[in-house]
Amino acid sequence: MVLLRRLFGIILLMFFALTASAQWTLSADLSYSSSNYNYTRGSIPAFNSELPKGHTFAVSPRVGYVLSDIYEAGLQLSYVTDDYEYTHGYYVDDKREWLVDAVTDKSFITFGASAYLRATCCRHGALSACFEFVAGYAFGYGGDYVTSYSASNGREINSRYDKRGSQFSFQVVPVLNYAFNAHISLDAYINALSLCYLRNATTTFCNGIDMDGYDIPDPQVYDKTVTSQFDLGLHALNTSLVTLGIGYQF
Repeated sequence: MVLLRRLFGIILLMFFALTASAQWTLSADLSYSSSNYNYTRGSIPAFNSELPKGHTFAVSPRVGYVLSDIYEAGLQLSYVTDDYEYTHGYYVDDKREWLVDAVTDKSFITFGASAYLRATCCRHGALSACFEFVAGYAFGYGGDYVTSYSASNGREINSRYDKRGSQFSFQVVPVLNYAFNAHISLDAYINALSLCYLRNATTTFCNGIDMDGYDIPDPQVYDKTVTSQFDLGLHALNTSLVTLGIGYQF
């Protein structure tokens, strides 16, 4: 018992000795993007199109450890909320107007965790160019609430589709870092130029009435999809083209 206490005390002393001399970093990334397309007479959207209106907000706190002048590794948590309204319609040539046949409210909340490794490529004064290698897992839930209008009698149909999903991702993200002083720095993540691999799995449940007007007494699986893609972040990521983050190094 005494030996175990001594061993535990030695481990604690070693931990405090290492962490006291370590260079830890704390940071948080924020991003916000929005779309607000309001249809007015005289502005004609594409035939049979959707007009989005809403926003995406994301926050990602992280903690990192500076391994050397070049490398930093750490863990990151993320919270993302999407809230959009899509107005779907079509243009009628003889009436010369755009008619609405469905309005969809989409909301989705995502929680995630990832590990990252940052490699600094070059420095010029206070400015550094880096690449981050990020592997992460996320899960989320939300739903689509659809108000559609029957083409035959104009009946209003309200439908609800609950969604649950998960995502595995691997990304290579260019980062520009500007150090204001020895402790505080600003990061700009160039998401538009990132390379990423995404694997998404989504299950959709239908509640109430589906878009064809059929009653669904109990929630039923409406659709299951699994997709994989490798692409530029400009096309694959539902996020801002550039994300800013403030970091503090101890």
